[in-house]
Amino acid sequence: MNDFPQPKGFVRLATQNCHDAALLRASTELFVQASAHDRDEIRRFEDLALHLIPRVSRDDRVYVSTRLAVRIDVPQAVARVLARDEIEVATPILRHSPVLGPLDLLMVIAATGVEHHRLIAERAVLGDDTERALRIGGDAEVAAILDRRRVPEKASQRSATDEAGEAASSPEAKTVSRTDRLDPWVFLSRDPKARLRLLAEIAVDGPEHATTASGTTMLADRAFRSILGAAQIVGFSRSGNRQALVDTIVEGLDLAPDLVAACLDDATGEPLAVLLKALSLASDQARQVLLLSSPVGRDPAAFFPLCDLYAGMLPTVATTLAEAWRRKPASEVGLPPQPLHTRIRERDREPDETMRPGRQERTAGRAAEGRG
Repeated sequence: MNDFPQPKGFVRLATQNCHDAALLRASTELFVQASAHDRDEIRRFEDLALHLIPRVSRDDRVYVSTRLAVRIDVPQAVARVLARDEIEVATPILRHSPVLGPLDLLMVIAATGVEHHRLIAERAVLGDDTERALRIGGDAEVAAILDRRRVPEKASQRSATDEAGEAASSPEAKTVSRTDRLDPWVFLSRDPKARLRLLAEIAVDGPEHATTASGTTMLADRAFRSILGAAQIVGFSRSGNRQALVDTIVEGLDLAPDLVAACLDDATGEPLAVLLKALSLASDQARQVLLLSSPVGRDPAAFFPLCDLYAGMLPTVATTLAEAWRRKPASEVGLPPQPLHTRIRERDREPDETMRPGRQERTAGRAAEGRG
C-alpha cells in the first residue's frame, strides 16, 4: 500500500521547526559556555531567544530553561517568558534562576496557577511582597511551605543576634566597626569584586546619607560646577594636562587632591569612573577620559567592561560615594563654603580697595593728576 504524499507546505513547516529548534539549542549552548557576556551579546541572545522560544517544542524549551537556570547574566525577559511557561519548562527557572527579582515573581504569580506558586514558595529568598501575593492565592500547600520557612528564619535571626552581640564586645569587632565601608581609601584598597559588590549594595539599598534642606543649595551648586567642568575635563584629558584635570575634578566634587590623583592612578579605572559619573559626564565623554587619563585605557580587556559598568551605573550610586568621600570629621569642618554663583555675585560687588595693588596705584595716580 502506497503512502499518501505529504503536502509541500507540511514538509516546509516541519523543516522550519527543526531549524528553529536546532538554532535555539545551539545559541543557548554557546551562551552558557562563555563565562561572561557584554551587554551587546546579552541583547542579541535575548532577541533571538524571544523570537524562537514560542516556535519550538516543549522539550526544546525545557532544554533551554535547564541550561539557563543557574546563569546570572540571562536576559530577564527570557527568564520571565520561561517562568510563565508550562510547569515542566518553568521548574528549573523558578527553582534556581538568580535573575528573577520580586517584580518578576509577582508577574509570574499573577499569570500562573498553584503549581508555579508552590515552586516560587520554595525559592531560597522571598520578599515580603512576594510572600503576601502567594498567600492571597489561598492554596494550603503554598501556605504550609511558607510557614515552614518561618521556623528556620526565626532561629537563624536569633543566632545571628547572639553572634552579633558577642562579636560587638570584642576589641577586634570594635576596630572593624569604626571602618566606614564608604571610606575612599578603603574603596581603593579593595579588589574589583568587592568594589562591584559595594556598588550593587548601594544601588539596592539607596543613598545612605539623606540630603537635608540645608545641603540642597550646595548640591545644586556642585551640579552647576559639574556641568561647567565636564567639557573641561575632556579637553584636559585630550591635551594630557593631568594637573588641570585633577584641579577640575577637585573643584567639581570638593574632594582632596591626593584622593583624586589616586583615583586617576588606579589600574582598574573604577574609582575614576565613579568620579566621572558623579560629575554627570555622558558615556562618550567618560570613555574618552578613561581611555586617555587612566591606566585602564591601555588594557582593552578591562577597558570595555569598565565602559559597560559606567553606562549601567546609577547616578545615585556615584553621588552617594562622592558625598561620603567628601565628608570630613566634625573637628575639621568650619564654615560651609559659599555656593559658586554667590561667590561670583559678591566678587562683582567688591569695592575698589580690594583691587590688586598695582591697579590701586594707577587709579590713585590718575585721581591725583585730575586734582592737579
